Amino acid sequence: MQLLIVWLIFTVPACILLSKKNRGAGYYILAILFPLIGLIFALCLKKLNPEEDNVTPPSLDITEDNQ
Repeated sequence: MQLLIVWLIFTVPACILLSKKNRGAGYYILAILFPLIGLIFALCLKKLNPEEDNVTPPSLDITEDNQ
């Protein structure tokens, strides 16, 4: 029972931080399997901006310049 409480004390805050920082499933798996390490990672990571991820890369089509 005590082990479950300690696991929850580290896992829940780590998952909340990861959700606020827009991180993927791999970090959640880390936080669930290794709660203390996951919490440390969650505290150290920078926040990702989803707006910057949706930027379309430049087109490599050479025919667009002729139109």
